Amino acid sequence: VWCTTQTIHNVRQLLGQIFEIPLSKINVKKLAIGGAFGSSIQMNSTIPICVALALKAKRPVKLVNSREDDVYDHTKFPARIKLKVGVKKDATIVAADMRVLVDIGAHQINAYPLLGCMAGWYASLYKWKDFYYEGRCVYTNKVPACAMQGYGNPQVNFAVESHIDAIAAECGFDPIEFRLKNYVGVGDEFWGQGPTVKSIIKSCGVEEMLREGAKLINWQDRRPPAEKTGRYRRGIGVARGFHTSGTGGPKPGEVIDYSTATVKINEDGTVDVITPVVDHGGGTGEAAVKIAAEVLKVPYEKGELSPADTKTTGYDVCTHATRGVYCGCGAVYHVAQQVKAKLLEYAGRMLDENPDCLELSYDPQTNETIIHPKGFKQKQITMAEVAKRAQIYSWGTIAATDSLRQKNCPPCFVAHFIEVEVDTWTGIIRVPRAVLLSDSGTPVNPDMVAGQLVGSLSRGLGYAAYEETEYDMETGKLKCNGFITDNKVPTSCEMPLIENLHVYFAKTYEPSGPFGAKGIGEAALNSVASAFANAVYNAIGVRFYRTPITPERVLEALEGGAGVGN
Repeated sequence: VWCTTQTIHNVRQLLGQIFEIPLSKINVKKLAIGGAFGSSIQMNSTIPICVALALKAKRPVKLVNSREDDVYDHTKFPARIKLKVGVKKDATIVAADMRVLVDIGAHQINAYPLLGCMAGWYASLYKWKDFYYEGRCVYTNKVPACAMQGYGNPQVNFAVESHIDAIAAECGFDPIEFRLKNYVGVGDEFWGQGPTVKSIIKSCGVEEMLREGAKLINWQDRRPPAEKTGRYRRGIGVARGFHTSGTGGPKPGEVIDYSTATVKINEDGTVDVITPVVDHGGGTGEAAVKIAAEVLKVPYEKGELSPADTKTTGYDVCTHATRGVYCGCGAVYHVAQQVKAKLLEYAGRMLDENPDCLELSYDPQTNETIIHPKGFKQKQITMAEVAKRAQIYSWGTIAATDSLRQKNCPPCFVAHFIEVEVDTWTGIIRVPRAVLLSDSGTPVNPDMVAGQLVGSLSRGLGYAAYEETEYDMETGKLKCNGFITDNKVPTSCEMPLIENLHVYFAKTYEPSGPFGAKGIGEAALNSVASAFANAVYNAIGVRFYRTPITPERVLEALEGGAGVGN
């Protein structure tokens, strides 16, 4: 089966259950996906339909959705959130009350875990001390809703970060200092997947990001909305967010989360990496090779990500929950360490040395990995020589396969500083500048992390200002009908110029991650719309509690005078 999915092993299990076929007779191929963004964490309806047709026809069947079909398959979760927060005069948050109502459409895909996760996103953003949460889902005669990047986090973040900003404005607190006084950080409990998965935060770059972001955006020049006049009014907004890196906890809980990997040293000193983790645009496959290469001290070009499917790999739960690098590549790191131990054992036989006294190094002159006594390179042997000797003497292939369950789910943190320019005659909002900051631990691939941040800025601006799922109330059909021309999304024209787009990585190290790495993918999106809305308030003095903030809604608010100058 070739299909768009974020989880090849779960698709195989579901197909086996539906069609009563032994799993040994089903093979799901891992494909490179340009982007799934959560829409394929479940088995999409086209897959069993295609399999049923193939079984009936006894021939291969290919099924490709049109854009119109695809947009009716599922959508993201619309939510209404009511939030109350209690704050002392010294800016200490003491209590909060959140009520969530989620529209899940005509069918239930993954509503229950969504409500649990939204509870976690709410509980772990600030130190509420005492808090109440109530989440409900409702069926409607609409397109079914399913996972989307952030999995309820952008919705919760928009409510909380907008409210935090409103409290700061009402009480005269600096928005940055108010956040710094109350955020959840190192040593605090973090709910990585709602109340069922909890861990203690061991790394956090929130203060560094907010301080550095303030410098980069020139926060000191920010003025209140009452001081702004004229047709074009600029404002600066800030918001912070986070997401989990996987769903691991100290004890196995209600959420399955483990990954399997295989690493093999070939007889010429090259390395094969085999993983079932699906790469849907985040560079997870490249990261897996880089991590194995770093452990074994081989140049990146000598590593190879091998084709994989359910026949050739052990189980991996899914590429979701921003777990690709932390969990999936964490398994690669775990297995590569086993391979390294076996390599040193065989090298010890050849060099007549205790393996514990040996180390690996890369020799740039020969482009070879060498094994030698620690601090003494004069006595050395190459990795290729060891692998070849292991073959000739039948010691065995230098390879390992194993599974890893991460026992932590460290949050990856982000902060967004966005400047907007509001045309008060037309309602059009432009974004001339943005500062995107992340704490993903050690970035395994800094270019990919930057790409996630910039790409998510574009997607977040879509949430904030353009995209809306509108239905014709007479026919029940989507007004856009799947056509991108009728469903406005941001383009390069709506983004800041490159020279006005700043990316910053906090200098942190996650002790439980491979080489100190955490995730980034979903976190990069979560606070974009919040920062945008806060910037709009700073520009025109109107606070919007609904997205998208369209030109029509801007003009309506300005004409009504609600909040202008306050």
